[in-house]
Amino acid sequence: SIPEYKVGCYYCRFQQENLLEMATLESDINAPEYVVCFLGGSEKEDTFRLELDKYIQSLKINLDLEQKTLETYVNPYLRSWFENAICPIQRVVQLFQEKLAFLLHAALSYTPVEVKKADERTEKDISRFLAAASLQGLVQEGTMTSLCIAMTEEQHKSMIIDCSGPQPQLHNAGSNRFCEDWMHAFVNGAEGGNPFLFRQILENFKLK
Repeated sequence: SIPEYKVGCYYCRFQQENLLEMATLESDINAPEYVVCFLGGSEKEDTFRLELDKYIQSLKINLDLEQKTLETYVNPYLRSWFENAICPIQRVVQLFQEKLAFLLHAALSYTPVEVKKADERTEKDISRFLAAASLQGLVQEGTMTSLCIAMTEEQHKSMIIDCSGPQPQLHNAGSNRFCEDWMHAFVNGAEGGNPFLFRQILENFKLK
């Protein structure tokens, strides 16, 4: 028997747009519907709702544009959902370690970040981390615009992340006590290796 424990469940139903248009034009054609379901080992999977929505949207767009087959594209894409949609925050924490405070500060202060000499996955991971750590969506649009203007006037230089070596080197980086405390929470949580915990730490500090 399987022991009972809580799991997170994300599901989405969609249709291919091009087939849906054909079905609209020709009444005898039925556009197939698809249901995608992801099960994770945590009830906190709802914290990744935005990332999973984007992941499914990317699948839908690729199916519409290129008519990719189940075996060559869809199955591998769906099998990599956890690695691509859930783990980026964890990978960034492991890569930056104590330097994560500078990345958090850049996200909160809306400092432009330029990534150099990084592979495609690392560059995407950093971009996703910055988006997840920003306050966009938590503050009113007018307030956020004023904050962006103030931060832009205060910091004219972009933060440069050089990934040419084994450890990223940062230039024009800033930090503060809040971001350092935030960083320590991430580093201390890295021992457990739970990507859902990292996201929870991220959301908890954003609300402080």
